[in-house]
Amino acid sequence: MLADIGKVSCSGAGAPQGWIPEVDVCTWLLCGAYKLVNGRRELDHLAWYVPYIWVTTADTMATGREVFGYPKAIGWAQLPDDPDDRGPLWADGLVLPTFGPDTEVVQKRLFELVRREPSQDPSPPQKFAASQQREAFEAIARKLHAAGEAECDWSFFVSSFENLLGLHLPMVFLKQFRDVTDPTAACYQAIIEANATVNGFSGAGFLPGGWDLHFYSYASVDLPGKLGFAPRQRVDLGFYVYFSFSMDLGKEVWRAGAQP
Repeated sequence: MLADIGKVSCSGAGAPQGWIPEVDVCTWLLCGAYKLVNGRRELDHLAWYVPYIWVTTADTMATGREVFGYPKAIGWAQLPDDPDDRGPLWADGLVLPTFGPDTEVVQKRLFELVRREPSQDPSPPQKFAASQQREAFEAIARKLHAAGEAECDWSFFVSSFENLLGLHLPMVFLKQFRDVTDPTAACYQAIIEANATVNGFSGAGFLPGGWDLHFYSYASVDLPGKLGFAPRQRVDLGFYVYFSFSMDLGKEVWRAGAQP
């Protein structure tokens, strides 16, 4: 995901006192939250997990890590100017190319995305106006469900996306801080859930197919190796959404050392 967030501000007590722009480049994983029922695991709800995220502003990196547990790191990115931008689009980050005492942290390319081959579908990509919020998200949900191997059936998938339509998107985080007395341990470690609430929608649409995606691998950052996908691949399912949202207060699902 390439996100150009024009304005971020606080909605807490005494706010807003100002705002800051933010660029996010991240990967999203759709996860299942399970509960035990009569000794069996049953899927309770879906939640999104962000294992990698790079931002271009140090303040949003720090607050995102401290408050929710976003694994934010500093990066650089070339974002699209509009849905017709063919690229190249890219993101850079700070990496260790190899592990060793003489290895210096350097800025390297994380991925490149460019549309080279025309789509096999001659029809123009479907677009949705501001009044078609439900139609847009249902169409996106259907294509995502059809493209993957969802563990849940379609009705459950749709009901979970209706959280987005209505309009709460569950997210899950691993929030942890290294201990100052023991560098091998965490002084705080918890699984957090919080909703991203969509509070404004102004349009969406599908992107033309025919994208070439190339991920680069390093010792410290290896998206293909860690997430289990090919470093080079063709992408024919892409979409864009114009919306605004808020991150709601979260809850601890689990905390290390807490009594059950």
